Amino acid sequence: MVAFFSILVVTTERTERDAMSGLYRFKSGYFGVLTALLLFSFSFHACAAGKKSAETCNAQAITEAKKLLAFYRDNDDRMEIDSEVTPLMKMKNPQNQAQYFDVLQVWGYLYKGKYRMRLIFLADCTLMGEEILEYTNP
Repeated sequence: MVAFFSILVVTTERTERDAMSGLYRFKSGYFGVLTALLLFSFSFHACAAGKKSAETCNAQAITEAKKLLAFYRDNDDRMEIDSEVTPLMKMKNPQNQAQYFDVLQVWGYLYKGKYRMRLIFLADCTLMGEEILEYTNP
């Protein structure tokens, strides 16, 4: 990222080619620096917008993960759900861009299968969506 800003400063400050040496001459000025700072502030804002999900719904995430894996694998009694819940980056509500969902990830295991489950919650722990992906090597 720093290299990108250095290139940006150099390319915006380049003037004309020197007739004797064939090299470009660079003038000192604030235009390139201001442009770099402006772009950096936009990229910093975009990174800051990626907030981590709250961990208030961890217990409900484990409960819902058990239900999801039981549904997906027909209530097999060998299933296990990991007690560790990983909060991921919040996700925007596609219907209301000002509202964010919490995304919590839970791992489940069944015989030789490993399952990643991502559960999407509102701030009040209302389940809004779920995703399951099987990690196996057939």
